[in-house]
Amino acid sequence: MSNLDSDLFYSSEHFQAFFKESSQSLILKANPPHFKILAASDKYLKLTHKKREELISKNLFEVFPGSNADHEQFSVISSFKRVIDTKQKDELPVFKYEIFVNASGKYETFYWSNINEPIFDKKGNVAYIINTTSNVTAQIRKEQDLAKAKAQISEMEGEQALYEELAATNEEFLVANEELQQTQLILQQLNLELEERVTARTVELQKAQLEAENQRERLQRLFMEAPAGICMLSGPELTFTLINPLYQQFFLNRNLIGKPVLDALPEIKDQPIYDILKNVYLTGKTFEGRELLVPLARNESSSIEDRYFDFIYQAKYAHDGIIDGVMVFVNEVTHQVYTRKKIEEKEKAFGQMLETMVQISWTNDPTGVVNYYNQRWYDFTGLTYEETKEFGWRAAVHPDDLDRTLGRFQSAMQEGKLFEIETRLKHRDGTYRWHLSRAIPLRDEQDAITMWVGTATDIDEIKLLQQHREEFISIASHELKTPLTSLRGSLQILDRVIKKETDIPFIITQMVNSSNTHLKKVINLVNDLLSSTRIEQGQLTLNKTRFVISKMIDSCCDHIRLGGKYNLNMQGDLELEVFADEYKIDQVIVNFVNNAIKYAPESTEIILLITKEGENAKVSVQDFGSGISPEKIPHLFDRFFRAHNSGIQYSGLGLGLYISQQIIEKHGGQIGVESTLGEGSTFWFTIPIQ
Repeated sequence: MSNLDSDLFYSSEHFQAFFKESSQSLILKANPPHFKILAASDKYLKLTHKKREELISKNLFEVFPGSNADHEQFSVISSFKRVIDTKQKDELPVFKYEIFVNASGKYETFYWSNINEPIFDKKGNVAYIINTTSNVTAQIRKEQDLAKAKAQISEMEGEQALYEELAATNEEFLVANEELQQTQLILQQLNLELEERVTARTVELQKAQLEAENQRERLQRLFMEAPAGICMLSGPELTFTLINPLYQQFFLNRNLIGKPVLDALPEIKDQPIYDILKNVYLTGKTFEGRELLVPLARNESSSIEDRYFDFIYQAKYAHDGIIDGVMVFVNEVTHQVYTRKKIEEKEKAFGQMLETMVQISWTNDPTGVVNYYNQRWYDFTGLTYEETKEFGWRAAVHPDDLDRTLGRFQSAMQEGKLFEIETRLKHRDGTYRWHLSRAIPLRDEQDAITMWVGTATDIDEIKLLQQHREEFISIASHELKTPLTSLRGSLQILDRVIKKETDIPFIITQMVNSSNTHLKKVINLVNDLLSSTRIEQGQLTLNKTRFVISKMIDSCCDHIRLGGKYNLNMQGDLELEVFADEYKIDQVIVNFVNNAIKYAPESTEIILLITKEGENAKVSVQDFGSGISPEKIPHLFDRFFRAHNSGIQYSGLGLGLYISQQIIEKHGGQIGVESTLGEGSTFWFTIPIQ
């Protein structure tokens, strides 16, 4: 049996329509001593000559009092009680009923057999009873006729005739009884089908109810937790009927629910926003607004302020398809709008500043794509923005300078550091002029790059002067080398003579030694000038061989050890071998060591560290002197730059580190320095091992 527990289910139109097609049955509520009729089939009504309204919701014994009411009610109630107690089907004996038949207009006698079957609730208790009635009047009357026939036969002569008549009647009775049994089997099958249909329909209804409840809960949760303010306005007056927490935050301490929009927010009465709302309600046409200005007060006691909102107004429809309100989806963007306006004002001022500059200027986005040039760029190149936007600026760079410029530019973008290069840019007349291009990154509070700002300064005249200077230095250096070589030879001869003669005055010996010292300095200066000139002219060449770094250092720094003042402490991988230009790497290390002695004379300990880092060899020279000021470190490898230039005078042209950098970069390595004031400095370089 099905677990049903709702009278409303049996009284529903759907169930009544379904049950009316079943066999001669009633459904009764099991509530002793009253057994209310909840449903009746059409066959039952036909059987009992009753109308449905005469039965439904009536007590069974009010409708069928019976000929012997007390006895019959007791038997029926006993049967019902057995069904309730045993939870089993129960069959009653045949009852006689006097029923008023409308067709004949009088009471007629009928005989019925009854079967009662239980229907259980969810707890397994009998809540309802199906009463199935069969009309056995014809059978009873045949039995009665048979009895009369027996009486007549006893009075008749001849038992044979009576026997034959009795046999025929008995045969008819057996046929009728067989038909009755067949009817009962059909009825049981129909009852089983009914139970299955009721059970399936009940499960479907329960699932539908559960799904509807889950859907309602999901919608409620989405509504209340939505990342936008949402409200429902109902009726012609657009009354607030539902708002979520985020919408309420837009109007702190203002009571909105149950109020028409003009009562809740009177300040919008003469504003376009109210007309837009009314139009959506009247036409059903959705309206979407972006950064709309709506003067509103945040609470009832505060003043009205300019506020900006993004929103969607969408018509809400009733079940009959008629518009009955407006759904509002809104986000306040006041802060974003004011922030954007401030940025736009700053960008405008920034753009005006760039336009007033005499240099070419531009800006890049964080990835390096150019998104702005000032007018100087277009005036100089004669190109349009479309021709040079993004990476189109490459068309203006001299072909010989392009690869070098792109390499430097990409490194600056990747490392987020200053971009600086000297390159030739093409003038609108087809000629090229030298420019010093620089770009610096601008960062936000989180140190993320927001844009790059660059300038290109015309240095063509300076480069021309530098070229003349280089030519002069080159000529002068070469011209000086001949007399210097001759002078060095003369001093060497004098030195040998002094060593052989014993009566040479001490002053002569001292003057020759001093001359040799100064001559070495002059030769070194001339060599630096020549190396610098060759580098500028792209004539720096490498003669690579395989050598052990530690042995090369021992050789090039031997004269310092012999002096006895400084301790060169060599550490690390003393067997590390590289493939490089030994003479030029010697020049770099000597420069590092000489600088350590020159700029940190009080530090007698110098550490030379050799390590292997991946596919590279790294050499570091560390002193423990006074260190270098942070603002000077970025310029240490610039041409003619001297780190210590205040208060103390040092010899040299400031070319040593510049030349060292060019040598290391020519090898495909890197060069750098770390320094802490009061603790000392470490100069280092790396070169590929292979």
